[in-house]
Amino acid sequence: MLWWRLQKLKSRDKWARFDAAKRIGQLGDKGGVTPLISVLANDESKDVRKAAMHSLGLLGDARSVRPLLAVLKSKIRSCAMPPRRRSRSSDSLRSCR
Repeated sequence: MLWWRLQKLKSRDKWARFDAAKRIGQLGDKGGVTPLISVLANDESKDVRKAAMHSLGLLGDARSVRPLLAVLKSKIRSCAMPPRRRSRSSDSLRSCR
């Protein structure tokens, strides 16, 4: 079952990758940690990256601590920027609240 989900992480379809990232966490198989870390760092879809973050949290493996902290630090830095330097989109403003 994990093998199939790992293959889906490579799909061109954003929603297939989202579903795979979400289900890997639900499976509870720590064999999915490294691929999820890769998705967290490299996927172009914010939704897929969020699903990977959630699944890494569910899996609770120590290997995911540094990548998750890096995402958190990045978020803090972007919210600490003066508003004029932040993107004007409502998404970027909402994410800092």
